[in-house]
Amino acid sequence: AVVSTQSTGEAPVTDKEVQDGLSKLGLSYGASSMQGWRVGNEDAVSCVPELTPDSALFAVFDGHGGPEVAQFVAKYLPDLVKQEENFEKDSGAALLNSFLKIDKMIVAEEHAEELQELAGTKDDDEEDTTEDKLKECVELNAEADMPIEEILEKYQ
Repeated sequence: AVVSTQSTGEAPVTDKEVQDGLSKLGLSYGASSMQGWRVGNEDAVSCVPELTPDSALFAVFDGHGGPEVAQFVAKYLPDLVKQEENFEKDSGAALLNSFLKIDKMIVAEEHAEELQELAGTKDDDEEDTTEDKLKECVELNAEADMPIEEILEKYQ
């Protein structure tokens, strides 16, 4: 269950997104994610109890790069890991290679539209110019150093 409420800053949003189960490997698993004081939940959880017949993948992706990045990684990383030739012999190297591949995917032009859709910033009617994008980046960079109270006041 995905919760779309937003914190007003007066109290944390304590609704939780929960996943649990029992894999064919006999692994019991559970995951819970909560928005808390943030404007939106920035994290993504990936529970893949049967990645292969002999393995599972459980991960939490922190949305410091934006919730869309965490969601993107949760969506694509399991398949990238499975596709690694050396996965069965060296899972650590397979994970490392998969993370390096996902880093390249995130910045690739071919995935920009999907990331914009995940972020809720894709607008088919309006074309952003390079100047608009640069201005937005400068504003976001400035916000990174602002106290949270200023940011909340700016957007209310």
